[in-house]
Amino acid sequence: MALGTQLGKMNITAWASKDEEETHASTSSKTDMVGQQPKSVIEARAAAWEEAEKAKYLARFKREEIKIQAWENHQKARTEAEMRKVEVEVERMRARAHDKVMSKQASAKHKAEDKRAASEARRNQHAARTARQAENIRRTGRNPSSSCWGCCS
Repeated sequence: MALGTQLGKMNITAWASKDEEETHASTSSKTDMVGQQPKSVIEARAAAWEEAEKAKYLARFKREEIKIQAWENHQKARTEAEMRKVEVEVERMRARAHDKVMSKQASAKHKAEDKRAASEARRNQHAARTARQAENIRRTGRNPSSSCWGCCS
């Protein structure tokens, strides 16, 4: 309301009382006022208009700033969600790689056990062959020939 009156706009009662004042004023003062308004009134209107324009563009700026902030928050949320998704995928890949490494370790352990068992079996075969040959030497009194060592067993 104050801004409206500063801009020269007023409500109905103020307008009606202004009309009454004008009818009581002399006609000579009316002709002087029509051509030229006092400088203070023009200055007040200019200042009021300037303030109104400033208020409008400041309000527009604030609305734009709010929209920009909302957009920025939305983008931030999207990137954070994408980052969480990437972290989940990285964790899944890490778990798969861990499982693969553990599987390789288990396979290596199993192969090592098989190799140990085969080595133990060969050792037992050699021990049995050596025991047979020693028994043969005890029985016959002769050492086995070296050329037949690999084929006689």
